[in-house]
Amino acid sequence: EAASANIERMNSSTQLHPYPFSLTRQNALDIIQSYDLVIDATDNFSARYLINDACVLLNKPFIYGAVNRFEGQVTVFNLPGQQPRAINYRDLFPVPPSQGEIPSCAETGVLGVLPGMIGCLQANEAIKLITGLGKSLYGRLYTINLLQAHSFEITLKLHPDQPVMGYPDFENSDDDGYCGDIDDIPEMDIATFTQRIGKPDVFVLDVRERHEYPPISFSDAQIPMSELSSAIDALPEKEICIICHQGVRSLYAAQLIRKKRNLAVYSVRGGVTAYLHKTEA
Repeated sequence: EAASANIERMNSSTQLHPYPFSLTRQNALDIIQSYDLVIDATDNFSARYLINDACVLLNKPFIYGAVNRFEGQVTVFNLPGQQPRAINYRDLFPVPPSQGEIPSCAETGVLGVLPGMIGCLQANEAIKLITGLGKSLYGRLYTINLLQAHSFEITLKLHPDQPVMGYPDFENSDDDGYCGDIDDIPEMDIATFTQRIGKPDVFVLDVRERHEYPPISFSDAQIPMSELSSAIDALPEKEICIICHQGVRSLYAAQLIRKKRNLAVYSVRGGVTAYLHKTEA
C-alpha cells in the first residue's frame, strides 16, 4: 500500500521544471531541496562534487552513474537514516582530480549503448527508492564491462578523514568543483612499468578491492582505496607505482599519498586492463 501511494503521488505531481542556467554553489541548495532525490547524468567531476555536497547538506539520496569506454558504474550515495552518517561520493573519491587530468568522453570514447544502460540502472534505483521496493545499491558500487560481458560489485565504506562541509563554506566557495590546488600526478606507461617491476627501489601498490578480478602476482601490497588513508604512513621510502583496474583510482590514491608523504608516486596508465592487454599481445 505504501508503494502504491508513493507511485500515485509521483504520477499526480509529475511535472518538468527546466532550469536554463548552470548549477552552482550559490543556487544548488535552493534547487535540490525541493526534490526527493537526485540522479546524476553529468559527465564532469565539478558537477559531481557539487551535487554530492548539496545532497549531503540536504540529506537527499544521490544516484550516481559514470561511463568510460566499455565500462560503467552505478551506486546510491547519501541514503538517509545511516549511522554514524551515510556514505557519499567523497568517501569513494576523496580528492578531486586536477583540471584536464582525467580524459573526457570525447577524448577516450564510450560504447554507444553504455550510457543508456547505465541511465536505465540509475532510473531503476530511483524507482526502488521511491516505492520502497527491493534493495538499493547503497554501499555497493556496481560495475559492468560490456567488452568482457561481466559485472562485479565493490563494497563502499566511510572514509575516516572525509570532512563535512557546512552551509557557509558551501555557499561562499568560488570553486564549484572544489578541485583546486592539486598537483598533477605523473602517469607511467605500461612499457616503463613492466621494466620497473621487481626493482629493489620500487614498490608496486594495488589499490583495487581484494575481490576484484583478475588477481595479480607482481604487486608488493594490495591496499584498497577504502583502507588506504590509514595505511599511508606505513608505506616504504621507495618509488611507489600504483595500479588499479583502469588507471582512475590509482590517480586518486597517488594524490592521497602525495598529500601525506614526500614520495615519488606514479599512477600506472590504463591499470591492470592495459597491462594484461600489453603482455598478452
